Amino acid sequence: MVEMATPPHLSYFNVRGRAQMVGVMAAFVGQRIDYDWNPNWPAIRPQTPLGQLPVLRDGAVVLSQSMAIVRYLARKWNLQGSCTEDFALSEMLLEQASSLLDKLLVLSVPDDAKWHVFEQKDVPDHLEPLEQKLKGEQFCSQVCCGDLAVFAVLDLLQRVLGDPCLERWPNLCRFSQRFRAHPAIAEFLEIPLRNPVQRPVPRRRIKIGYWNVRGHAAPLRMLCVYAGLEFENVTYRIEGRTGQWDFSAWVHEKQNLQQDNSLVTLPYVSDGKTLVAHTQPCLRYLGHKCGLLSADSDSEAQWLWLGQELQWDCTRAFYTPRQKFDTGLFFTKTVPARLEKLAAWLETKTTDFLCGRSPTIADFRLCELLDQLCSFARALKRDDMLDAFPAVEAYLARFQSLPRIREYLSGPMHKLPISARPAWFTGVALDTRPGEAIGRLSRQASLASTCSDRHTAASVLATSSSASSRPPSLHSRAKEPLPRPEGVWLQKMGEGITGRKYRYFVLNGAEFVYYRDLVNGRPTERKGAIQLTRQTSPTVDGQRIVVRTPARDWDLLAESTTAAAKWAAILQEVVTGLCASTA
Repeated sequence: MVEMATPPHLSYFNVRGRAQMVGVMAAFVGQRIDYDWNPNWPAIRPQTPLGQLPVLRDGAVVLSQSMAIVRYLARKWNLQGSCTEDFALSEMLLEQASSLLDKLLVLSVPDDAKWHVFEQKDVPDHLEPLEQKLKGEQFCSQVCCGDLAVFAVLDLLQRVLGDPCLERWPNLCRFSQRFRAHPAIAEFLEIPLRNPVQRPVPRRRIKIGYWNVRGHAAPLRMLCVYAGLEFENVTYRIEGRTGQWDFSAWVHEKQNLQQDNSLVTLPYVSDGKTLVAHTQPCLRYLGHKCGLLSADSDSEAQWLWLGQELQWDCTRAFYTPRQKFDTGLFFTKTVPARLEKLAAWLETKTTDFLCGRSPTIADFRLCELLDQLCSFARALKRDDMLDAFPAVEAYLARFQSLPRIREYLSGPMHKLPISARPAWFTGVALDTRPGEAIGRLSRQASLASTCSDRHTAASVLATSSSASSRPPSLHSRAKEPLPRPEGVWLQKMGEGITGRKYRYFVLNGAEFVYYRDLVNGRPTERKGAIQLTRQTSPTVDGQRIVVRTPARDWDLLAESTTAAAKWAAILQEVVTGLCASTA
């Protein structure tokens, strides 16, 4: 009878830490290790080679030092690569992972300053080179101990800092997800061990002060949401009316803040004893605090300057009296001149963002201004502003599709007016018009639901449709009166659709008609309609409304999850009414 080999025995404290790499390696290759997570340390310490844990016992071999144990087992389990190049790369990865692990494990004392340096400097300094090095599913041509060591440390980072800590490095994020999905590794990670360190609870929250609008403070707020930095959003309201504006809410506060910083103005960032004022210094301060400054400081400075120029353009456009402002010149010369520079840069670069593969402070400022310009353009029926700049449009879409940015865009801070009340364009009309229309239609449906069961809310809404159940002919459509302008701006999505196909949708009986834009508050230039029938199935997924009809599926993107939910419910009411009327 062949005796089974005794598996290696590993002793370590009942925490994740220096034994993490060994456990991940053993799980990946399917090798058994006998773990002792609660050793009698005073008793076994004299028996250890160097008087420290972890200790590996494998037959006659007794080893201390975690990286020596990792290399010993990697050699035993053929995890050092099949060629010289893989071996060299794996060794380099081991050292990089070990270096970051060392910096994490020394944070056992809750020192805010040390944690700040670790999160904003040490982690990016170690992960950014790995992000650029990773080209496929793993670093080496086959999985080596270096790959597994990097994953082990990434898992520890996510446990301590939270899962979003890897969002800035999408390649590493996918790399981590791949190994976490390995059944044996997943089983090892479920062992109930303590984290080696505990992230300290922040002792204070920073404050961002500005008017109760988006304006210059929007990129600062967005940056904090993206970085997961808690902050207090301090806003000041402008009271009064044209010619008699009252700024006293800020004036009184300014006098108090000037004791700490005589240059204080809006926006400002207050962080303990530090008080920073003006948009660009605030961006740089928060970028430094959150690790979002670019290593390419020259390029970053150039794009911050372009952002400053765009900010001046927006300020002149929003605050110059409308009768004195030349919108034609603004959209045909001023804005294109700025966008051409941005487009030329994006078309020659291979990175997703202005200064690298992840956003920096320049991206937050520029993308917020682009978003404000798009809202301004759409309000003036210039929604084709970005059509001539597909690279710019794709760049803005990439930025706004980031999970933390989507969270910000769907939150209350993005729903604030774009500019303050003295401006002729505040963005309020654009932002509230769909909501008000939804409110009116919801109240109409609610009123109709009080009728008898035979007349459902949907059937009351459909009373303005023609007597015939067939859709009207093109000839009759040309003569039909425009419905009341109670509708919603939606973006048409789907294959084959390019550009921002925003359309104004209006519910007209059993038709969900969409128009190109509004003129004097009335929908104009009908582009088509979604015919609602008993077979129609409207569903909602976040901001998306999917309307399934016998002919095709319509994929529509609303401005918020609330708007999407309300309009999907209204469409379902119509479909329910159609089913009831034919029953």
